[in-house]
Amino acid sequence: MATIHKREVLTNLKSDRRVLHMEFDLGSSGISYKPGDSIGIVPQNDAELVRAIVDRLGLDQAAIFTLNWKKGDTNEHATHPLPHIHTPCTVKSVFTNYIDITGCPRKSLLRVLAEHCGNAEEKDALLHLSSRGGRAEYETQIRAQSPTLLTLLNNYPSCCPPLAELLDALSPLAPRLYSITCAPEVAPTTPSVAFSVVRFQVPSGEHRLGVATNWLDEISVDDKCEHKVPVYIKPSLKFGLPEDSSAPLVMIGPGTGVAPCRGFLQSRRAKAQKGGRLSEAMLFFGCRKADEDFLYEADWKSFTADGSLTKLVCAFSRETAEKVYVQHKIEEHATEVARLISEGAYVMVCGDGAHMAKDVHAALVRVVAQAGVCGVSDVKAAEALLADFTKSGRYVRDIWS
Repeated sequence: MATIHKREVLTNLKSDRRVLHMEFDLGSSGISYKPGDSIGIVPQNDAELVRAIVDRLGLDQAAIFTLNWKKGDTNEHATHPLPHIHTPCTVKSVFTNYIDITGCPRKSLLRVLAEHCGNAEEKDALLHLSSRGGRAEYETQIRAQSPTLLTLLNNYPSCCPPLAELLDALSPLAPRLYSITCAPEVAPTTPSVAFSVVRFQVPSGEHRLGVATNWLDEISVDDKCEHKVPVYIKPSLKFGLPEDSSAPLVMIGPGTGVAPCRGFLQSRRAKAQKGGRLSEAMLFFGCRKADEDFLYEADWKSFTADGSLTKLVCAFSRETAEKVYVQHKIEEHATEVARLISEGAYVMVCGDGAHMAKDVHAALVRVVAQAGVCGVSDVKAAEALLADFTKSGRYVRDIWS
Protein backbone atom coordinates (compact mmCIF):
# COMPACT_ATOMS: atom_id res chain seq x y z
CA MET A 1 0.00 0.00 0.00
CA ALA A 2 1.21 3.50 -0.83
CA THR A 3 0.11 6.85 0.57
CA ILE A 4 -0.96 9.68 -1.73
CA HIS A 5 1.85 12.13 -1.03
CA LYS A 6 0.88 15.02 -3.31
CA ARG A 7 -1.66 15.95 -5.97
CA GLU A 8 -1.67 18.87 -8.38
CA VAL A 9 -4.02 19.86 -11.19
CA LEU A 10 -1.87 20.42 -14.29
CA THR A 11 -4.52 21.90 -16.57
CA ASN A 12 -6.29 25.25 -16.53
CA LEU A 13 -9.28 25.00 -14.19
CA LYS A 14 -11.45 26.54 -16.92
CA SER A 15 -10.64 23.66 -19.29
CA ASP A 16 -13.03 20.75 -19.79
CA ARG A 17 -9.94 18.56 -19.60
CA ARG A 18 -8.60 17.69 -16.16
CA VAL A 19 -5.11 16.24 -15.77
CA LEU A 20 -3.66 15.43 -12.36
CA HIS A 21 -0.09 14.98 -11.21
CA MET A 22 -0.05 12.54 -8.29
CA GLU A 23 2.81 11.30 -6.13
CA PHE A 24 2.75 8.07 -4.12
CA ASP A 25 4.85 7.53 -1.02
CA LEU A 26 6.21 3.96 -0.97
CA GLY A 27 7.68 4.49 2.49
CA SER A 28 10.14 1.84 3.61
CA SER A 29 8.70 -0.84 1.30
CA GLY A 30 11.98 -1.22 -0.55
CA ILE A 31 10.16 -1.07 -3.89
CA SER A 32 12.38 0.35 -6.62
CA TYR A 33 11.68 1.68 -10.10
CA LYS A 34 13.38 3.27 -13.09
CA PRO A 35 12.26 5.80 -15.73
CA GLY A 36 10.02 4.06 -18.26
CA ASP A 37 8.39 1.79 -15.68
CA SER A 38 4.68 2.01 -14.83
CA ILE A 39 2.71 2.06 -11.61
CA GLY A 40 -0.20 -0.34 -11.34
CA ILE A 41 -3.14 1.05 -9.38
CA VAL A 42 -5.79 -1.27 -7.92
CA PRO A 43 -8.89 0.99 -7.89
CA GLN A 44 -12.31 0.92 -6.30
CA ASN A 45 -15.66 1.26 -8.07
CA ASP A 46 -17.76 4.38 -7.56
CA ALA A 47 -19.58 4.22 -4.20
CA GLU A 48 -22.87 5.60 -5.54
CA LEU A 49 -22.89 3.15 -8.43
CA VAL A 50 -22.21 0.26 -6.06
CA ARG A 51 -25.03 1.35 -3.75
CA ALA A 52 -27.47 1.63 -6.66
CA ILE A 53 -26.58 -1.85 -7.98
CA VAL A 54 -26.92 -3.47 -4.58
CA ASP A 55 -30.30 -1.77 -4.06
CA ARG A 56 -31.48 -2.81 -7.53
CA LEU A 57 -30.61 -6.44 -6.77
CA GLY A 58 -32.40 -6.26 -3.44
CA LEU A 59 -29.31 -7.20 -1.46
CA ASP A 60 -28.04 -6.12 1.94
CA GLN A 61 -24.76 -4.16 1.61
CA ALA A 62 -23.56 -5.35 4.99
CA ALA A 63 -24.34 -9.03 4.45
CA ILE A 64 -21.25 -11.23 4.72
CA PHE A 65 -20.86 -14.21 2.39
CA THR A 66 -18.33 -16.76 1.28
CA LEU A 67 -17.98 -18.70 -1.97
CA ASN A 68 -17.92 -22.48 -2.16
CA TRP A 69 -17.90 -24.97 -5.01
CA LYS A 70 -21.23 -26.40 -6.09
CA LYS A 71 -21.54 -30.11 -5.45
CA GLY A 72 -19.79 -31.91 -8.31
CA ASP A 73 -18.09 -28.72 -9.61
CA THR A 74 -14.98 -28.84 -7.44
CA ASN A 75 -11.79 -28.22 -9.38
CA GLU A 76 -9.05 -30.11 -7.58
CA HIS A 77 -6.44 -27.71 -8.97
CA ALA A 78 -8.20 -24.55 -7.71
CA THR A 79 -8.28 -23.44 -4.11
CA HIS A 80 -11.17 -21.03 -4.55
CA PRO A 81 -14.14 -20.84 -6.97
CA LEU A 82 -13.33 -17.21 -7.96
CA PRO A 83 -9.71 -16.50 -6.95
CA HIS A 84 -10.00 -12.74 -7.57
CA ILE A 85 -12.71 -12.42 -4.89
CA HIS A 86 -11.37 -12.64 -1.37
CA THR A 87 -14.05 -14.07 0.89
CA PRO A 88 -15.57 -13.94 3.38
CA CYS A 89 -16.49 -10.37 2.49
CA THR A 90 -19.53 -8.12 2.43
CA VAL A 91 -21.80 -7.57 -0.55
CA LYS A 92 -20.66 -3.94 -0.64
CA SER A 93 -17.01 -4.99 -0.65
CA VAL A 94 -17.35 -7.45 -3.53
CA PHE A 95 -18.96 -4.83 -5.79
CA THR A 96 -16.49 -2.17 -4.66
CA ASN A 97 -13.18 -4.00 -4.82
CA TYR A 98 -13.31 -7.15 -6.89
CA ILE A 99 -15.52 -7.04 -9.99
CA ASP A 100 -15.88 -4.87 -13.08
CA ILE A 101 -19.29 -3.17 -13.12
CA THR A 102 -18.55 -0.52 -15.77
CA GLY A 103 -16.72 -2.36 -18.57
CA CYS A 104 -18.38 -3.26 -21.85
CA PRO A 105 -20.59 -6.30 -21.07
CA ARG A 106 -19.54 -9.58 -22.65
CA LYS A 107 -22.06 -11.78 -24.44
CA SER A 108 -21.64 -14.45 -21.77
CA LEU A 109 -22.91 -11.95 -19.17
CA LEU A 110 -25.93 -11.12 -21.33
CA ARG A 111 -26.79 -14.82 -21.54
CA VAL A 112 -26.63 -15.18 -17.75
CA LEU A 113 -28.86 -12.12 -17.30
CA ALA A 114 -31.31 -13.51 -19.87
CA GLU A 115 -31.70 -16.73 -17.89
CA HIS A 116 -32.90 -14.72 -14.92
CA CYS A 117 -35.48 -12.51 -16.63
CA GLY A 118 -39.09 -13.04 -15.55
CA ASN A 119 -40.34 -11.31 -18.67
CA ALA A 120 -40.17 -13.40 -21.87
CA GLU A 121 -39.64 -10.38 -24.16
CA GLU A 122 -36.70 -9.12 -22.08
CA LYS A 123 -35.19 -12.61 -22.03
CA ASP A 124 -35.48 -12.92 -25.81
CA ALA A 125 -33.98 -9.45 -26.30
CA LEU A 126 -30.90 -10.31 -24.22
CA LEU A 127 -30.50 -13.69 -25.91
CA HIS A 128 -30.69 -11.99 -29.30
CA LEU A 129 -27.97 -9.51 -28.31
CA SER A 130 -25.71 -12.41 -27.31
CA SER A 131 -26.35 -14.41 -30.51
CA ARG A 132 -24.68 -14.36 -33.91
CA GLY A 133 -27.87 -12.99 -35.41
CA GLY A 134 -27.76 -10.04 -33.01
CA ARG A 135 -24.24 -8.96 -33.93
CA ALA A 136 -25.34 -5.61 -35.37
CA GLU A 137 -27.52 -4.79 -32.37
CA TYR A 138 -24.70 -5.80 -30.00
CA GLU A 139 -22.43 -3.29 -31.73
CA THR A 140 -24.94 -0.42 -31.50
CA GLN A 141 -26.54 -1.16 -28.14
CA ILE A 142 -23.63 -2.63 -26.21
CA ARG A 143 -20.26 -1.72 -27.70
CA ALA A 144 -21.23 1.82 -28.69
CA GLN A 145 -23.14 2.53 -25.47
CA SER A 146 -20.91 0.55 -23.07
CA PRO A 147 -23.69 0.18 -20.49
CA THR A 148 -22.76 -0.31 -16.86
CA LEU A 149 -24.19 -3.25 -14.95
CA LEU A 150 -26.72 -0.85 -13.41
CA THR A 151 -27.85 0.37 -16.83
CA LEU A 152 -28.38 -3.22 -18.01
CA LEU A 153 -30.38 -4.13 -14.91
CA ASN A 154 -32.52 -1.02 -15.25
CA ASN A 155 -33.10 -1.64 -18.96
CA TYR A 156 -34.40 -5.12 -18.17
CA PRO A 157 -36.49 -4.65 -14.99
CA SER A 158 -37.52 -8.30 -14.68
CA CYS A 159 -33.89 -9.44 -14.50
CA CYS A 160 -32.82 -10.51 -11.03
CA PRO A 161 -29.81 -12.85 -11.11
CA PRO A 162 -28.58 -14.64 -7.96
CA LEU A 163 -25.42 -13.09 -6.51
CA ALA A 164 -23.22 -16.17 -7.05
CA GLU A 165 -24.11 -16.53 -10.74
CA LEU A 166 -23.71 -12.79 -11.34
CA LEU A 167 -20.25 -12.75 -9.76
CA ASP A 168 -19.24 -15.74 -11.86
CA ALA A 169 -20.31 -13.93 -15.05
CA LEU A 170 -18.62 -10.59 -14.31
CA SER A 171 -14.96 -9.90 -15.08
CA PRO A 172 -12.46 -9.09 -12.33
CA LEU A 173 -11.78 -5.42 -11.61
CA ALA A 174 -8.47 -4.94 -13.41
CA PRO A 175 -5.56 -2.76 -12.23
CA ARG A 176 -4.81 0.38 -14.24
CA LEU A 177 -1.27 1.17 -15.40
CA TYR A 178 0.19 4.68 -15.52
CA SER A 179 3.63 5.74 -16.77
CA ILE A 180 5.95 7.00 -14.04
CA THR A 181 6.85 10.64 -14.59
CA CYS A 182 9.98 10.97 -12.49
CA ALA A 183 13.40 9.40 -11.84
CA PRO A 184 14.62 7.65 -8.66
CA GLU A 185 17.57 10.05 -8.52
CA VAL A 186 15.03 12.78 -7.73
CA ALA A 187 12.23 10.86 -6.00
CA PRO A 188 13.54 7.51 -4.74
CA THR A 189 10.45 6.62 -2.69
CA THR A 190 7.79 8.90 -4.18
CA PRO A 191 7.12 7.95 -7.82
CA SER A 192 4.57 10.11 -9.57
CA VAL A 193 2.13 9.79 -12.46
CA ALA A 194 0.08 12.11 -14.64
CA PHE A 195 -3.39 11.10 -15.82
CA SER A 196 -6.50 12.55 -17.42
CA VAL A 197 -9.64 12.23 -15.32
CA VAL A 198 -11.83 10.25 -17.74
CA ARG A 199 -15.39 11.45 -18.22
CA PHE A 200 -17.40 11.06 -21.40
CA GLN A 201 -20.91 10.82 -22.78
CA VAL A 202 -22.21 7.85 -24.76
CA PRO A 203 -24.71 8.19 -27.66
CA SER A 204 -27.67 7.51 -25.33
CA GLY A 205 -26.79 10.64 -23.37
CA GLU A 206 -25.59 8.80 -20.27
CA HIS A 207 -22.31 9.85 -18.71
CA ARG A 208 -19.48 7.42 -18.05
CA LEU A 209 -16.63 7.85 -15.57
CA GLY A 210 -13.21 6.24 -15.69
CA VAL A 211 -13.00 3.96 -12.64
CA ALA A 212 -9.47 4.61 -11.39
CA THR A 213 -8.98 8.23 -12.44
CA ASN A 214 -12.21 9.46 -10.86
CA TRP A 215 -11.59 7.41 -7.72
CA LEU A 216 -8.09 8.86 -7.32
CA ASP A 217 -9.38 12.37 -8.02
CA GLU A 218 -12.14 12.02 -5.42
CA ILE A 219 -10.18 10.45 -2.57
CA SER A 220 -7.25 12.85 -2.91
CA VAL A 221 -9.31 16.05 -2.64
CA ASP A 222 -9.04 16.07 1.16
CA ASP A 223 -5.31 16.48 1.73
CA LYS A 224 -5.82 16.35 5.52
CA CYS A 225 -6.55 12.62 5.34
CA GLU A 226 -3.97 9.92 4.66
CA HIS A 227 -5.22 7.92 1.71
CA LYS A 228 -3.79 4.45 1.14
CA VAL A 229 -3.76 3.04 -2.39
CA PRO A 230 -2.78 -0.50 -3.45
CA VAL A 231 0.05 -0.13 -5.97
CA TYR A 232 2.79 -2.14 -7.64
CA ILE A 233 5.57 -1.41 -10.13
CA LYS A 234 5.43 -2.91 -13.62
CA PRO A 235 8.98 -2.85 -15.01
CA SER A 236 9.47 -1.88 -18.64
CA LEU A 237 11.53 -4.30 -20.70
CA LYS A 238 12.57 -1.92 -23.48
CA PHE A 239 10.96 1.47 -22.92
CA GLY A 240 13.69 3.37 -21.08
CA LEU A 241 16.94 5.25 -21.45
CA PRO A 242 19.41 3.40 -23.70
CA GLU A 243 22.46 1.78 -22.12
CA ASP A 244 24.56 3.66 -24.67
CA SER A 245 24.54 7.13 -23.09
CA SER A 246 26.19 8.63 -26.17
CA ALA A 247 23.17 7.81 -28.35
CA PRO A 248 20.85 10.75 -29.14
CA LEU A 249 17.19 10.64 -28.08
CA VAL A 250 14.06 11.55 -30.02
CA MET A 251 11.09 11.54 -27.65
CA ILE A 252 7.51 11.93 -28.83
CA GLY A 253 4.83 12.29 -26.16
CA PRO A 254 1.67 14.33 -26.70
CA GLY A 255 -0.71 14.86 -23.77
CA THR A 256 -0.08 12.61 -20.78
CA GLY A 257 2.12 10.51 -23.07
CA VAL A 258 4.88 12.97 -22.18
CA ALA A 259 4.97 11.66 -18.59
CA PRO A 260 7.90 9.22 -18.89
CA CYS A 261 9.97 11.80 -20.78
CA ARG A 262 10.09 13.90 -17.61
CA GLY A 263 11.68 10.96 -15.80
CA PHE A 264 14.17 10.38 -18.61
CA LEU A 265 15.27 14.01 -18.47
CA GLN A 266 15.52 14.06 -14.68
CA SER A 267 17.83 11.06 -14.95
CA ARG A 268 19.94 12.79 -17.63
CA ARG A 269 20.20 15.90 -15.45
CA ALA A 270 21.36 13.82 -12.48
CA LYS A 271 24.02 12.25 -14.67
CA ALA A 272 25.23 15.65 -15.88
CA GLN A 273 25.42 16.93 -12.31
CA LYS A 274 27.84 14.10 -11.58
CA GLY A 275 30.03 15.15 -14.48
CA GLY A 276 28.62 12.88 -17.18
CA ARG A 277 28.39 13.97 -20.81
CA LEU A 278 24.96 14.11 -22.39
CA SER A 279 23.94 13.25 -25.93
CA GLU A 280 21.44 15.32 -27.88
CA ALA A 281 17.81 14.95 -26.80
CA MET A 282 14.82 16.24 -28.72
CA LEU A 283 11.25 16.22 -27.40
CA PHE A 284 8.04 16.59 -29.41
CA PHE A 285 5.11 17.51 -27.17
CA GLY A 286 1.51 18.22 -28.16
CA CYS A 287 -1.54 19.65 -26.42
CA ARG A 288 -4.48 21.94 -27.14
CA LYS A 289 -3.21 25.36 -26.05
CA ALA A 290 -0.21 26.71 -24.19
CA ASP A 291 -2.42 28.32 -21.54
CA GLU A 292 -4.75 25.32 -21.16
CA ASP A 293 -2.91 22.00 -20.93
CA PHE A 294 0.82 22.55 -21.39
CA LEU A 295 1.77 19.78 -18.95
CA TYR A 296 4.99 20.29 -16.96
CA GLU A 297 5.80 23.46 -18.90
CA ALA A 298 8.24 24.78 -16.27
CA ASP A 299 10.10 21.46 -16.23
CA TRP A 300 10.68 21.41 -19.99
CA LYS A 301 11.97 25.00 -19.93
CA SER A 302 14.29 24.15 -17.04
CA PHE A 303 15.61 21.03 -18.82
CA THR A 304 16.24 23.10 -21.95
CA ALA A 305 18.00 25.82 -19.98
CA ASP A 306 20.54 23.44 -18.39
CA GLY A 307 21.07 21.25 -21.48
CA SER A 308 19.32 18.12 -20.21
CA LEU A 309 17.00 18.68 -23.18
CA THR A 310 18.54 19.97 -26.39
CA LYS A 311 15.36 20.98 -28.16
CA LEU A 312 11.66 21.19 -27.30
CA VAL A 313 9.13 21.26 -30.16
CA CYS A 314 5.49 21.91 -29.27
CA ALA A 315 2.33 21.36 -31.30
CA PHE A 316 -0.65 23.35 -30.01
CA SER A 317 -3.57 21.87 -31.89
CA ARG A 318 -6.17 24.54 -31.11
CA GLU A 319 -4.16 27.72 -31.45
CA THR A 320 -4.40 27.89 -35.23
CA ALA A 321 -7.19 27.60 -37.76
CA GLU A 322 -5.79 24.30 -38.97
CA LYS A 323 -5.04 21.74 -36.26
CA VAL A 324 -1.38 20.93 -35.82
CA TYR A 325 -0.24 17.70 -34.13
CA VAL A 326 3.13 16.19 -33.23
CA GLN A 327 3.30 14.23 -36.50
CA HIS A 328 3.16 17.53 -38.41
CA LYS A 329 5.98 18.93 -36.30
CA ILE A 330 8.10 15.82 -36.91
CA GLU A 331 7.88 16.41 -40.65
CA GLU A 332 8.47 20.13 -40.16
CA HIS A 333 11.75 19.22 -38.42
CA ALA A 334 12.49 16.33 -40.77
CA THR A 335 16.10 17.29 -41.46
CA GLU A 336 17.02 17.32 -37.78
CA VAL A 337 15.08 14.14 -36.98
CA ALA A 338 16.69 12.31 -39.90
CA ARG A 339 20.14 13.45 -38.81
CA LEU A 340 19.64 12.22 -35.25
CA ILE A 341 18.34 8.84 -36.46
CA SER A 342 21.32 8.55 -38.82
CA GLU A 343 23.60 9.23 -35.82
CA GLY A 344 22.07 6.33 -33.87
CA ALA A 345 19.20 8.02 -32.05
CA TYR A 346 16.74 6.04 -29.99
CA VAL A 347 13.15 6.98 -30.84
CA MET A 348 10.61 6.67 -28.03
CA VAL A 349 6.88 7.21 -28.52
CA CYS A 350 4.36 7.29 -25.70
CA GLY A 351 0.61 7.95 -25.70
CA ASP A 352 -2.52 7.17 -27.67
CA GLY A 353 -2.22 4.04 -29.77
CA ALA A 354 -5.51 4.39 -31.61
CA HIS A 355 -4.53 7.42 -33.71
CA MET A 356 -1.42 9.29 -32.62
CA ALA A 357 1.02 6.36 -32.72
CA LYS A 358 -0.08 5.40 -36.24
CA ASP A 359 0.21 8.98 -37.52
CA VAL A 360 3.61 9.44 -35.87
CA HIS A 361 4.83 6.16 -37.37
CA ALA A 362 3.70 7.25 -40.83
CA ALA A 363 5.51 10.59 -40.38
CA LEU A 364 8.71 8.84 -39.31
CA VAL A 365 8.50 6.53 -42.33
CA ARG A 366 8.25 9.53 -44.64
CA VAL A 367 11.12 11.36 -42.90
CA VAL A 368 13.39 8.30 -43.11
CA ALA A 369 12.47 7.57 -46.74
CA GLN A 370 12.85 11.13 -47.98
CA ALA A 371 16.21 11.64 -46.25
CA GLY A 372 17.57 8.24 -47.30
CA VAL A 373 18.50 7.38 -43.72
CA CYS A 374 20.83 4.35 -43.58
CA GLY A 375 20.62 4.09 -47.36
CA VAL A 376 16.86 3.47 -47.63
CA SER A 377 15.37 4.58 -50.93
CA ASP A 378 11.61 4.29 -50.52
CA VAL A 379 8.72 3.90 -48.06
CA LYS A 380 8.91 0.10 -48.07
CA ALA A 381 12.58 0.17 -47.14
CA ALA A 382 11.87 2.79 -44.46
CA GLU A 383 9.20 0.54 -42.94
CA ALA A 384 11.70 -2.33 -42.90
CA LEU A 385 14.33 -0.15 -41.23
CA LEU A 386 11.94 0.94 -38.48
CA ALA A 387 10.93 -2.69 -37.98
CA ASP A 388 14.61 -3.55 -37.48
CA PHE A 389 14.92 -0.64 -35.03
CA THR A 390 11.93 -2.03 -33.12
CA LYS A 391 13.60 -5.42 -32.79
CA SER A 392 16.87 -3.89 -31.63
CA GLY A 393 15.17 -1.50 -29.18
CA ARG A 394 16.02 1.71 -31.02
CA TYR A 395 12.36 2.44 -31.84
CA VAL A 396 10.16 1.78 -28.81
CA ARG A 397 6.51 2.61 -28.28
CA ASP A 398 4.60 2.65 -25.00
CA ILE A 399 1.07 3.13 -26.28
CA TRP A 400 -2.48 2.50 -25.16
CA SER A 401 -5.91 2.63 -26.78
